[in-house]
Amino acid sequence: MISTPRPAGLGLSNWRDHPNSQWSFQHVMEILPTAAIAANNPRKLAPQHPGLDFANELVFPMGDGSLLSLLESTSSDGLLVCHNGEITGSWFALHCDPLNPHLLFSVSKSITATVAGIMHDQGLLDPSAPVSEYLDVPGHSAYADCSVQHVLDMAVALDFEENYDSNAEQYSRYRRASGWNPVNQTQPLDGLRSFILGIGRNEGEHGNQFRYLSPNSDLLGMILASAAGQPFPALLTELLWKPMGARHDANITLDYFGEARSAGGISATIFDLARIGQLVCDDGRNSQGRQVLSPAWITEITSGGNRDAWRTGDFAYIFPNGNYRNKWYQTGSPYNAICAIGIHGQYLYIDPLRNVVIARIASQAEPVNDPMESAIMQSMAMIAGLY
Repeated sequence: MISTPRPAGLGLSNWRDHPNSQWSFQHVMEILPTAAIAANNPRKLAPQHPGLDFANELVFPMGDGSLLSLLESTSSDGLLVCHNGEITGSWFALHCDPLNPHLLFSVSKSITATVAGIMHDQGLLDPSAPVSEYLDVPGHSAYADCSVQHVLDMAVALDFEENYDSNAEQYSRYRRASGWNPVNQTQPLDGLRSFILGIGRNEGEHGNQFRYLSPNSDLLGMILASAAGQPFPALLTELLWKPMGARHDANITLDYFGEARSAGGISATIFDLARIGQLVCDDGRNSQGRQVLSPAWITEITSGGNRDAWRTGDFAYIFPNGNYRNKWYQTGSPYNAICAIGIHGQYLYIDPLRNVVIARIASQAEPVNDPMESAIMQSMAMIAGLY
């Protein structure tokens, strides 16, 4: 078991800064309030698995061309490759304990939407219904007249900017409301719910454009909790974590009022992250053959969605032939590959036709680095192409 000390001086003002993040992304429970996401039978030991035998066989667009160089030069913490449900390769940085839950940032969005899919399958959630059917929404809110599907597809005309710069006041308020930044003693204490429902709408129309805005995904967790009459962490435990056969407990951060950060606050081991990908590859069945998520919902995330909204949206330059549906990215590859992406280098890459799942955890210094993200995406597509 790897044990590294907490960095001196680490606190709410610097826990996401590199190199503090190499420790803090694996120890979120020691920094922020969290709720448990329990596995059925937590395992104490990681399974035995081979090394990446192909580490020197691929030419990559960064470093000296080897997979090892790419992983090290991009501040990777771990990589796991699975084919047909079996681990075929893994790599972990010296500071990374693969049994520690690692913060997944916005990969959490895709996990949250997977719970939404299960609730839809069970008749507990209607994506076509207005948000106001599930939550008390003030009239001035952008969410007063949009649907749950707009929230799922990041197509809400929200007057908000996703700007990770520490000087961006609106986003800083959002982080304070999440409990992720120190409280501003000169201002009232906002929670996630009041902050998000207080955001107005812009001049656009709901549904016309993909705009990557994290408050939508925190709101989705609130919608799911209201629809089921249970806290979101309990839903995540009972509807997904236990049924899919998770091997390790996970956790999710909470704001000062106990609201779960469903947009980016989930921490899980890389093994259970890959297990979510395998659930998708296996048409929603767990390793025991039990149907956890319907094939119809999986078809939606792999091929559904509004391509016109994507083409005019924020990330069309990343996946020119892609799309976004129910908080999953469609890459536009010939193999219907989809992925979940989180800042600071978190990835879940799923190639359902070749039954390949690649999970990556990292502590990149920058929240977003386009050349680095492009290199990583290319590398995962190349790894999948080996099978």
